Amino acid sequence: MNVIIIGGTSGIGLALAKHYVNSDHQVVICGRDITKVPTELKTPSLSMMNVDVSQQNDLIQFFDSLKDNPMDIVIYCAGKYFNERRLDLNQDEQNEMRAVNATGFNLCFELASQKMISQGYGHLVTIASIAGLVHSSSPTLYSRLKADMITQAKHYAATLENHNINVTAIAPGYINTQKLRELNGGDASHKPFLLEEHQAVSCIIKAIKKKKILSVFPLRMKLLVSFLNYLPLHLVSEVLRARR
Repeated sequence: MNVIIIGGTSGIGLALAKHYVNSDHQVVICGRDITKVPTELKTPSLSMMNVDVSQQNDLIQFFDSLKDNPMDIVIYCAGKYFNERRLDLNQDEQNEMRAVNATGFNLCFELASQKMISQGYGHLVTIASIAGLVHSSSPTLYSRLKADMITQAKHYAATLENHNINVTAIAPGYINTQKLRELNGGDASHKPFLLEEHQAVSCIIKAIKKKKILSVFPLRMKLLVSFLNYLPLHLVSEVLRARR
């Protein structure tokens, strides 16, 4: 099986790449800095390319380089996050978040779906966030972008169903990645229902195998969000602000 992972040089994208390589699949990963990929993962079954998903030409060239290769699964793992509840984002930061979490994602799905339609099969996957499922009177830009990502994935699922193409949106809670630890002073253990990377990978792989349109985990976080969404919107906003 040929697996393409966008944003596969770090975090959950890299963890997924390790899983697929260790499962004897052909894997292509791209990211801004492929030097971050561990040496032990650099095997003949892994191909890498430096790609900035916020740059349209980078993505177009990347997919063009793969035009002669089948695409069984394409996973969009690229993401950009700033803590908006602690910081007022400047315009550049907002633009960067939109470029990665919206523009890059949409172009990736557009290009990958064209390839999959022509080959007659495929599976599109995007790593969104459970933040996109929380209803609030004052959602952050990150939450809005992830909500849009989930909506877009569902739209693709409905549109591509007759083309033998599956689409899965993953909406995880907190995952104990290096980036999350960096954002929390080196320790993210205080985050509720924190998952280790291998646990998240297991959930994602199961969702892909089951061809789920939307997968939300862990269960306790899913139940918490369901409860919050029954509360008045302004109260949810107050709860979220209190968790800064």
